[in-house]
Amino acid sequence: MKFDLPNIIKRREDLDQLTAPFSRQEIDNAIKEMPADRAPGPDGFMGHFIKSCWHIIKEDFYRLCDQFHEGTLNLESINEGFITLIPKVYSPETVNDFRPITLLNCCLKVITKLLANRLQKIILKIVHHNQYGFIKRRTIQDCLAWAFEYIHQFQTSKQKIVLLKLDFAKAFDTIQHGAMLQIMKHMGFIDKWLSWIKNIFSSIGLKINFHKSTLIPINCDDDLTSELAGIFECTIGNMPFTYLGLPLRTNKPSIQDLMPLVCSVERRMTSTLAMMSYGAKLSLVNTVITSLTIFALCTLKFPPKILELLDKIRRKCWSTYYSDKIPHASDPCGSFWWRDVLKLTPIYRGISKVEIYRGDKVLMWKDLWLEDILSDSHPRAFSFARNEDISVQQFLTITSLDEAFHLPLSMQARDEVRNIQHLVAHVTLDNGHNIKDVWSYIWGTTEYAARRFYKFCFRNVKAHKTYHWLWKSKVTVKIKVFGWLLLSDRLNTRDMLKRRHYNVGDDLSCLLCGHAQEDVDHMILNCPFSKHCWSRLGMNPEQHTTRLPWLETAKKNWNKPMFMEAFIQASWSIWKERNDKLFRQINPSYNSWLDRFKTDFGLLQYRVKENMKDFIFLLLDSLPSD
Repeated sequence: MKFDLPNIIKRREDLDQLTAPFSRQEIDNAIKEMPADRAPGPDGFMGHFIKSCWHIIKEDFYRLCDQFHEGTLNLESINEGFITLIPKVYSPETVNDFRPITLLNCCLKVITKLLANRLQKIILKIVHHNQYGFIKRRTIQDCLAWAFEYIHQFQTSKQKIVLLKLDFAKAFDTIQHGAMLQIMKHMGFIDKWLSWIKNIFSSIGLKINFHKSTLIPINCDDDLTSELAGIFECTIGNMPFTYLGLPLRTNKPSIQDLMPLVCSVERRMTSTLAMMSYGAKLSLVNTVITSLTIFALCTLKFPPKILELLDKIRRKCWSTYYSDKIPHASDPCGSFWWRDVLKLTPIYRGISKVEIYRGDKVLMWKDLWLEDILSDSHPRAFSFARNEDISVQQFLTITSLDEAFHLPLSMQARDEVRNIQHLVAHVTLDNGHNIKDVWSYIWGTTEYAARRFYKFCFRNVKAHKTYHWLWKSKVTVKIKVFGWLLLSDRLNTRDMLKRRHYNVGDDLSCLLCGHAQEDVDHMILNCPFSKHCWSRLGMNPEQHTTRLPWLETAKKNWNKPMFMEAFIQASWSIWKERNDKLFRQINPSYNSWLDRFKTDFGLLQYRVKENMKDFIFLLLDSLPSD
């Protein structure tokens, strides 16, 4: 290699921990983190099989990992994989429209997972801070943010600049493993780790495919653009162009620019959507459609028309531009993206407090760095301030009142200024160690997390504890959605359809007993048919009670595990009996209800822990037929 690696790469001396022996707990954690439903490799085993049979096969895997650590394991017998083609476009027509993926054996997946987990702990120390993709605690949306900022600066510079959008082609036989191992060695990786990587390496690499790359000119004439495109042997593009799935241009993407994203979401809507259960629809929305939308919304503020189609919005903040200014006290500048982010500043300042070290980025009057915001607690002194946006650092380094206030002060303002001097007497600026001010948040941590902000915003919204029982139960997603509809009084009973102004006629009587009006509480709890089912199950409802109080009382009297699972599955069977009467004219019967309940509840043996299986069989055996 022709590069002077010792001068280019900073060596680390603390990487010995990577080659410590694999502990049993470490291997167990790697198994727990394995996805359960990924496509199997040549051995035919999925993650679900490994997890289910771990108590049987774990000793074999422990020996496998020990042999790999000792260097006595021959990987040739397990380092195989199926190469499968996955379409990259909606209607693939040529080979270039597919991308290959490799399906590996589960044994090799476990080994590589162990190495990846260890590497993840130190990777932030050895990877450049501008590398974002596939690194925990970093987000690929930052790449889009940088791209918007660079394009904005290029456009305003008036200089001749071209952007190269490069396409990387997979080249399975072109990578030089020796070069990569040399780089890792100069980083500080010890020989044992390098030998592991050398054994696992397959011939996979990257090269630039200029024929599929694009050159985008900025402030360039046609002749220069054509000349550069000829040199690089790539096509000429223009703005907007797609980068990481989103349109990139100098100003806000228009509705037309964002329509391909909408079309991408629409293409994932299956034609059988109307036939899918609530649980299946919920899974589709959460795992496919919402994930695509949130990825885009983390970067761009969409027009209202697009928001109507894509439903939700999130945003992630980062800052730049302000080396000698306080960002939230300056006029918005930079790209449209950053200006949109700055509009969230009042919300951010409302949930944060700052501990002063340097004080150069903190507003003395308007930020919360003492017990109260000074502009609110000392309004008279604030009214005499020369600079409302003075920083804490500037205020604490002034030598006379005239530098900070318009003199003379009123008596009330003078008293407040003296009080401020007393409050800041303990504050000492740390100018020597270059320690930045520490922002903490109203929920008590110094790390911002969208999850914590969401919980703070909805801290006063308390769901009834029966909903927690429901979502923690072991029933399938479809049954959980049914349970949520039941607890929230959203089931389409005759009473509910009438309230929704459906034309259901004047007969609102219960389909199970034919007497009282059919609402959720009557149908599930107070109907004679339902009460008979509950009594056989050992749950005797109180008279004329509603579902949430009844559940609390019934759980106390149950004195057995899996209460919520039994309640939801039994309610589901009652609902099916009711629907059989409505749609198939089959009269409800206890034995029919019992057969369905036994079948559905018995299947839970595959979703619960081993110590719960015996209880399922005991409960089902104790239920008598009529």
